[in-house]
Parts: sequence; structure tokens; C-alpha cells
Amino acid sequence: MWTTAQTPGSLESHTQDSSRSAAAGCLAAASIGPPELSDTEMMLTPQFHTLSSDDLLLRVLPYRLNALDIMVLVLNHAAAWGGERPMEVHVNGKLKFTGNTNFLINPVIEAGILHTRALLEFLGLRVTKRMRLAEVKKRRAADDAGIERLVVAGVRLKMVSVLKVLYEFPGSVTEDPAGVEDLLVGALVSANKGVAHLTDPYDPVHLVVIRQAALLTRQLVDEHVYRAAGLSPPVQIVREVA
Repeated sequence: MWTTAQTPGSLESHTQDSSRSAAAGCLAAASIGPPELSDTEMMLTPQFHTLSSDDLLLRVLPYRLNALDIMVLVLNHAAAWGGERPMEVHVNGKLKFTGNTNFLINPVIEAGILHTRALLEFLGLRVTKRMRLAEVKKRRAADDAGIERLVVAGVRLKMVSVLKVLYEFPGSVTEDPAGVEDLLVGALVSANKGVAHLTDPYDPVHLVVIRQAALLTRQLVDEHVYRAAGLSPPVQIVREVA
């Protein structure tokens, strides 16, 4: 899990009551049941294909980076909101949903955390049982797509080393190597323990850490993937309205 209550004046916490309300809403939605699908719409077994360099650079990575951008944008506003606020969702000018801002904040954060982990693992980074940042020694499965799959202009990109992340990366959100490690480890643990798996409780990670880790992950992908390949990083496609 994560918390926002640890730093006065920063992001507010998601309370247990709001978590229970969200869980109740999920159960209520689940009771409705899935829509009926025709035989042509139903995929009985997953279909796999190998991602090419173009697939990764032009479609997959921009999609995941966009999830990080959205999370940072939402967290910026959540800090100003200072807690739950009423929210309405309009589609094509028509009101479709009412609720509070957790309707937006919670899923955006959870998706952003998972995409942060996926991108760090793509770069070749992982967290050890001792809570240290380390390099991926071997991909878990043959279909895991990593940075080393990318070939641009005949040059194959390499996994990013911890040394480069902590000591050789300019423009980091923090100049302290220990601070960089803490940010990325915090995000990876949050993804592993707080979202991807049901685990026993653990000390929550502050949402400020999650936000900073997302910004750093975005910088790492921009630098070690796109600029390393001589390409411009994907632009942020979601814009806030003043």
C-alpha cells in the first residue's frame, strides 16, 4: 500500500474507509456480470506474437510512459485538492458518472505503479529481497521483452546498470545516489506488494516517493532508450486544462 499522510502539507492519505468503499464498489460492479460476447468476440486462448523494435518504440513504450505522465499529473492535482472532492464524469457532454476524486486517483495510481515497475524491469532493473536496487541477471521467460531486444540502426541496446542509474545519470530528480535508489526501490516494492500481489501488510510508501520514482523512470527511459537510439522521446499526450 501507500500513504500520503506522512508529510504535512503534502498529498493527503487514502483512508481505510475510502478503501472499503472502493472495494464495496468493485464487488457491486462484479455482481452485475460481464456482457455477453459472441463467439467471434470471445478469445478463448491468448494470442502471442513477438514485439519488434518498432512495436516497442512506437507503441508499447509510449503507452506505458503515458500512464506515468497521467499519474504524475493527477498526483499534482491531488496535492492541491487536499483530500476527497466531489467529481463528475461527462462523456460527449453528458453526465455519466458521479462520485469523488478517488474514483480517478486510485486506479490511476495503481496503474501508474505497475507501469513504473514494468518499465524499470524493461530497462533491466529489479529489487532484491534485501531491498536494494539490482540488475536483472536473466529474463524470467523467453517472451519477456527487454531493452536488449531493441536494435536501432544495426546497434543493439544494452540493459541499464545500477551504476549508471545511481552515479552517471544527469538530470535526475535527486542528486543523491541513495535517494535515487530509495525512490526506485520504493516504487518496485509498492508494485510487488501493494498492487500486483495480495501480501501481508508492510510499511506504506509515500505517494511523493511514487511520483518522484515515476518522473525518474520517465527520464531513464527517455535517456537510455530513445536518446540512446538517436530518437526523440514520446511527448506527453494528456494535457491539463487550466
